Amino acid sequence: MSNFKIVIGNWVDFWADGSLEHPDNDRQKQIWAKTMTGSQTIAVIASTSGTTPNAYSLQIDTPSAAGTEVAYYAHDLGTAPWAQNVDKDQGYTIETLLKVVDAKTDGGQVVYWEDGNNKEYLVFNTAFIKLGFDATTYAFATTDFNKYRITVKDTEIKVFVNDVLRITGTMGQAGTAHTKRIFFGDLFTTFGGQTRWAYMRYNTEEALFPDESWHFATLNLQDRRRTRVNNIIRSNNSIVPEGNMNAVRLRLNGTISGTGYDNFRDNVRKLKKLLEAGTQRIYIDDERFIDGLHTAFSLSPATQDYASFNVAFECRYPFWQEQWASYFSTAPVLNATFYVVNNSDIEIPLKVIITGSAAGTIDNSCRLINATADQIGQYTGLLVATQELIIDKGFDTYNDYAVTVGSNNQLSYNSSFGSYEGDIFTLKPGENKFVYVGAAAGTIEFYWRETFLQ
Repeated sequence: MSNFKIVIGNWVDFWADGSLEHPDNDRQKQIWAKTMTGSQTIAVIASTSGTTPNAYSLQIDTPSAAGTEVAYYAHDLGTAPWAQNVDKDQGYTIETLLKVVDAKTDGGQVVYWEDGNNKEYLVFNTAFIKLGFDATTYAFATTDFNKYRITVKDTEIKVFVNDVLRITGTMGQAGTAHTKRIFFGDLFTTFGGQTRWAYMRYNTEEALFPDESWHFATLNLQDRRRTRVNNIIRSNNSIVPEGNMNAVRLRLNGTISGTGYDNFRDNVRKLKKLLEAGTQRIYIDDERFIDGLHTAFSLSPATQDYASFNVAFECRYPFWQEQWASYFSTAPVLNATFYVVNNSDIEIPLKVIITGSAAGTIDNSCRLINATADQIGQYTGLLVATQELIIDKGFDTYNDYAVTVGSNNQLSYNSSFGSYEGDIFTLKPGENKFVYVGAAAGTIEFYWRETFLQ
C-alpha cells in the first residue's frame, strides 16, 4: 500500500466533524466568535464537485466598496487553543483552502494573527496574495480553490500555495504584548469582497512545511479478532464462535534526513514531538482515515544526516472512515417515513438533530423509529420553537453517547437523558427506514461517517 499520507500533530479547525455548520455554531468542536456589521451575508454553499473536500464551502460576502461592513470569525479568547498554546519560538502553522470570487482592487479578505509578540495578516485578492505589514506579494489568479499554508518560526514567515513556497517574509510588526488571537474573513472596512472558505485550521505545535524532511515509504496493517463462544447451537450440537474486531496494529516505515547532523537531529526531535501530541490520523486514497496512538518508535541511522525509521500505532477503533461526514435532512410531518442510505461495511454510530417547529412547542410528542435497526427513541420533555434535540451515538467520537437539548449559539445545551427513553440510534449497512411519530418538527438532520473494513 503506497497511496497514503499521515497528518501529524493536533489541528484546530472548523468543519472538523463534517457538520457543515457555521464556525460560531455550538455544534462545532471549537467555536469561533463571529462579528458582523453592515450588509454582509454568510452562507454554506455547494461547491463544484471535486473542488473542496466535502463539496461545500463557507461563503463570506461583503461589499467590495469601502464602507463599514465587516464579517469575520475569531479565536481571540484566553480559552481558545490559539491563545493557550501559540508560541513563536516553537513555531506554528495556519492552513486554509479558499477561492476568491471578488475583492476590492487593493485588498480582500484575510487571515490575521498575533502570537503574543508580533502580528501579521495575509490578504487574498483576485490577482495576488500579500503579507499586509511585511508587504511581500505573490501575483497569481486566486479565483479557483487553492491551499494556502502559513508557517512561522520566531519571526520568519513562509507562505506556501498548493505546497509550493511563494512568499518568505518577516514578522516585523510588534503586536500588543501577550495578546494571542487569530481571525479569518473580512476584517477591515476598507477591503471587502466575496471569498469561499472550504476550511480553516491551525497547529500551534510546530512550523510544519509541506516538504518535511521525513518521508513515509510503506504501511503495514495487522487486523486482529477476539473470539468468544456463545450459546448458539449448530445442527451437529457444536457451538458457533463469534468474532469481534480488536484494535488494529499499524506500522509506518520511512526515512528522515537533514542538511547536516544538527539539522538532522532537529528533524528527528520534531517528528518525535509531533507523534507525542496525541491521536494521529493516517489516510489512504486521500479519502479514508484511521486514528491511532503511537506506541513505539525506532531509528536506524545510515549516515550522520540520514536514517530509516519505524513508527508503530494502535488504532482502537479498528475501521477506516470517510474524511467527511454524510448528511441528510428532512422536514417531517406526523407519521412521516423516509430513508437514509449507509454505504458502510458495518453498522455505524449516528447523530440525529430534531429542531422544534416555529409553529409551536412539542410536548412529550417526539418519537423516532429506525425500523431497519429495530430502534425506537422518544423524548418526553418540552422542545420549544427552534430548540434542538441532539441524539448522538458518538458518530465522531466512537460510541460516546449524548442526548442534549438547547438553543443554537446560546451555549445552553444540557444533558437530557432523564427525559429520553429508548435507543440511541445507529445505521445498518444499506437502506435504513425511519418513521417520525409526533407533532410536526421543523427539521430532522442526520450526520454519519461512512466506515469500511479497508
